[in-house]
Amino acid sequence: MAAIESIKPTTIIGVSTVGGTFTKDVVETMARLNERPVILALSNPTEHAECTPEQAYTWSKGKAIYPAGVQFPPVQLNGQTFLPGQANNFSIFPAIGMAIFATQAKRVTDQMFIESARAVADQVASPQGALARNCGVARQFSLLLLRSSLVLIQMNCVVSAL
Repeated sequence: MAAIESIKPTTIIGVSTVGGTFTKDVVETMARLNERPVILALSNPTEHAECTPEQAYTWSKGKAIYPAGVQFPPVQLNGQTFLPGQANNFSIFPAIGMAIFATQAKRVTDQMFIESARAVADQVASPQGALARNCGVARQFSLLLLRSSLVLIQMNCVVSAL
């Protein structure tokens, strides 16, 4: 808890495969420090998620943006419906994979993942914090892949020139 208080992150990313790592205290602290805390519980399978969407939305009083490593059903809280997003397998990894294939990149860098994450973040459209994933998702996802691919092509050209 001291690290969260000191660093004041806007996003926490869970990839530990240790279910329950994001406790009530952790999520409440994130919600106190941030208007819209991003709680990425990416571990698979479901029982390994760092917290559930219901926990994230309840403990943050509906403020959390919650994408997970697997798709969870909608959550009802205080008369609102929250749509948990699916972040890793659905969004970033296919974009990275396609871009690496398209560019025939020799290396995968942190910056490639950062650019893909930015492209995903640009898709957050709902006040309930859902990642866009319904009617226009095919078009949006295609644009996400294109953007990631173009960024990686540019990055690969720079890396290749070095």
